[in-house]
This record gives sequence, C-alpha cells and structure tokens, in this order.
Amino acid sequence: AYICETSRLYLACIRAEALERDERAVQLLLHETERYPGVVVFCCSSAQLLDAVVHAVHPALLRAMKHVVQFRLPDAATRERLWRALMPPACRVEGFDAKALADESDGFDFEQVQACIWKAGGRAVMADAPEREQPHAVVKQTELLRAVREERQKVEGRQSRLLNSMLC
Repeated sequence: AYICETSRLYLACIRAEALERDERAVQLLLHETERYPGVVVFCCSSAQLLDAVVHAVHPALLRAMKHVVQFRLPDAATRERLWRALMPPACRVEGFDAKALADESDGFDFEQVQACIWKAGGRAVMADAPEREQPHAVVKQTELLRAVREERQKVEGRQSRLLNSMLC
C-alpha cells in the first residue's frame, strides 16, 4: 500500500489538540497498517516539509513506522536532465537553457521542476492565444525562471505555515 502526500495527512494527525474525529482516523489508519500483510509506504514529496510533517504526525503513527528512508534531492546535473526530459516535445522554448534552470532550481525535486514547466507553459498558451498563428505557444526562458522563483516562494510559504503550526 502506498499513501502519498503524507504532508497533507498531518492535518488529520496533529498532536494532542486533534479532534476526536481525527483521533479515530489515526486509530483506523494505525489498525489498517498493522493488519495489512505487505509493506505500507508513507510518502512526503517535499524534503523541505519532512521535518514539519514528522513532528506533526501523531506519535502512535510514528512509532508504527519501522523504517524511514530519505532519498536525496536531485543534484545540478540531474536537475538539468529533468528540465530537458520533462519539457514536452511539442513545446518550443525561446532561449532554453537547462543548465541555468538547473542552477536556479537548487533544492527542487521532480515534482517542482514539472510544476514550473506547466506553469510557464500555461502562461504562454494564455498570453498569446488569440493572436497565435502557430499551433503551439512559445515558452520564454524568462517565464520558466519566473515560475522557479514562484515555486520557491510557494514552498517557503508552505514550510513557514507548517512550522508555525508546530509552535501553536
């Protein structure tokens, strides 16, 4: 069994101040993971949020976890390959520089690189849709870099909210 987005699960598992309904959800999750015959994998897709998520998860659920495996984030060369591989083949990019994007996206994982590509692509489609004579929009390198900055701000904001919730 694979339970993705453990970072969202933390909302139902907040320490002592959890509501009775949430306590029941945690107990049910514990019960089901204990009786499941195979391996149960909890996944947090953001390394930046991992500490906050682990801190917020109900202590009984943490005790039930036998192993914690942390995968390293992609290095610069891997991020450069990700930028190249995740760019849709039909997508034309004006001034595409995967190395610059890899450098700018330090600390990003696969999901964050992909989110940047989709955000910049969506903007390109919406920006020139009425006037476009070609079947495909052109994504500009500057829009990709803007998407990287926005993704970083989004993650930092989410991390800040999680850390603040731990202090309350």
